[in-house]
Amino acid sequence: MKPKKRKLLDLLMLFLLLSGIGILAYPFVSDALNNYLDQQIISHYQQQAVKENEEVMAKIQENMTKKNQQLAKEGGNPGADPFTKKKEPAKKDRTYFEKHTIGILTIPKINVNLPIFDQTTMKLLEKGACLLEGTEN
Repeated sequence: MKPKKRKLLDLLMLFLLLSGIGILAYPFVSDALNNYLDQQIISHYQQQAVKENEEVMAKIQENMTKKNQQLAKEGGNPGADPFTKKKEPAKKDRTYFEKHTIGILTIPKINVNLPIFDQTTMKLLEKGACLLEGTEN
């Protein structure tokens, strides 16, 4: 009778030990699993965005190549000051910035993401990096 009682007590202690370890490990395991699932979702949407964006970027690249060829034929002036243009009225709406955005500059070391705009104005420089007129992309 005693060995049977001892075996039952050993099983109960093992069950309590494993339950305690499981309860203590739950937050860490749950956090790791959630991080993994979040990364999978982010990866999926980034791949989807890249596929959708490839066609648009190809058209923009084609237009910029044509513009660069035109500048080369006309003898573009890469040293000209882009800030001596006439002042345009301030355009702060979101579509204005989206219309002129051609890419994103990411610097992970300092955790910075800046939009790259297709022309250089003071308003655009306040929001991100700009492509200098007369230079190639």
